[in-house]
Amino acid sequence: MISCSFTDDGFTVSGHSGYADSGSDIVCAAVSAMVMLVCNVLTEKDKDGVIVSSDSESGTVSLKLKKGKQTELSRILIEGLKDELIALSDDYPENIKVL
Repeated sequence: MISCSFTDDGFTVSGHSGYADSGSDIVCAAVSAMVMLVCNVLTEKDKDGVIVSSDSESGTVSLKLKKGKQTELSRILIEGLKDELIALSDDYPENIKVL
């Protein structure tokens, strides 16, 4: 199961959905695409204000905004990500959980 947690200054997404075999897992693909879009846009806009870390073995990606670096764009993107992951979890409750 994919677990997603959010704070005022970022998020962590971890795990594997288990919906299908690697390479065919639509839940994992959707989550990965959304998370990477947010990470890439925010680091492109403010490389010094964003810390992104990942671990491919555990399937964990974390994004943290440095103190004082939250912008309107970062707030909209992170809230949008959370909303979309909640919608996905409504359709696939056995595969993704938003805390």
